[in-house]
Amino acid sequence: SQEKGSQTNPSWKPIGTKQGAKPEMKFKEGTVDWSEMKEAISYAVDVPESQLIFDFIGNNGNNKAYGN
Repeated sequence: SQEKGSQTNPSWKPIGTKQGAKPEMKFKEGTVDWSEMKEAISYAVDVPESQLIFDFIGNNGNNKAYGN
């Protein structure tokens, strides 16, 4: 299911992961997964991470994350 107000775009491509075939889905600042989620959000909104304020990154179901 899609969160209210969320967006998808068919031109978006996966950013990949350094974690191998099974990323850990760790919602803890400082982890590789956390950094990759921030990178994905930055890519999706086309704004450098350094210019973003991350209010929330959390679990949105099995192998899904949600951030704003």
